[in-house]
Amino acid sequence: MSVPSEAHGGWAGAKPLGPFYELESSSPAAALWPGETLGHVHTTIHFQGKEEALDRIAGRVLGVSIAEIKGAFLKK
Repeated sequence: MSVPSEAHGGWAGAKPLGPFYELESSSPAAALWPGETLGHVHTTIHFQGKEEALDRIAGRVLGVSIAEIKGAFLKK
């Protein structure tokens, strides 16, 4: 499974979608024989609130602060 991460702040000439950060899972690529199957479970959880509350969630779930997440997207 891969876990890509994106910051949705808009792009040149487009109205911003966020700002929000998104972590998503993608099912693994698999070479399947006819009749074989592969299952993948995906769960979407949306958190909305004051940055202080979201910072506590980020720290407990992701092990990083909101400031660290913001900083990672500012690095080039």
